[in-house]
Amino acid sequence: MDIKQLDSSKMKCFLECPRKFYWRYVRHLVPEEQHPALDFGKAIHEALYTWYDREPDEDPKEVQEYAIRVFHSNWTDVPGDDKRTHKKGQALLTKYFEKYPKEPFEFITPPETSFRIRLLDYFLIGRFDGLIKHQNMIMPLDHKTATRKGKYYYRRFRPDLQMSTYCWAGRKIAQAKGYDVPVKGAYINVLYFTKTKIDFDREIITRKDWEIEQFLEVAVKIMDNINLRDTENIKDWDPNWTSCQKWGTCKYRPLCLELDPEPLVPFMYKKEIWDPTDGNPTVEVM
Repeated sequence: MDIKQLDSSKMKCFLECPRKFYWRYVRHLVPEEQHPALDFGKAIHEALYTWYDREPDEDPKEVQEYAIRVFHSNWTDVPGDDKRTHKKGQALLTKYFEKYPKEPFEFITPPETSFRIRLLDYFLIGRFDGLIKHQNMIMPLDHKTATRKGKYYYRRFRPDLQMSTYCWAGRKIAQAKGYDVPVKGAYINVLYFTKTKIDFDREIITRKDWEIEQFLEVAVKIMDNINLRDTENIKDWDPNWTSCQKWGTCKYRPLCLELDPEPLVPFMYKKEIWDPTDGNPTVEVM
């Protein structure tokens, strides 16, 4: 396993629980069970990528219809979930296209950009929904689907490893492309829905220079800590029991409750290697 190449998801997971990191990113295990919220968000993302990746001479109406078909092809209704459905996804996208037929920003990288950027002895990797220019600012764009919103929704992004990674990566990519405009934040595009309501919101999450410097110091320390561990020895990856009940229960809790967890693995988990760049980053900065 290449643990010299890390992203915000891996770092956040390690901080949450090293044993969870071991199961997910050393052993590459994911539960067989479905994750409707995550899968629904991915299907919406695929549709938005289709919409924003269109050519200038393409008929917007045709692209919208195709984007909705892309959503349907990537989503399967889950029995008992009446919030995330084909009908809801189509309504969400239709209203989104009506609200934003034209954007106040322009893309300076593709609508879905993956990156691999050297950071001392490591590579910081990731993927965001494009680097954009907006009101004389350059910033990463990130689409979010949410079922709750309010004045506290955006507080989760400052401080936050993911958004700090995006802002730092955005700076490095903009510099590599010859832009002298500093990246001071990220542009969050929220598609909000409940069983009865659809709404949209956008916010710029800022980062000051000292916050970026702090992020770099913390990220390197996390990476150093990860690379001190022996990937062949599970005992090197201590459990953090305070995280066992987070979000209801940790998806690896069944393994941690067994002295010998290996017999459970083939019945409850499948192998899935995590790489937000898919092995072929859009942008590399050495």
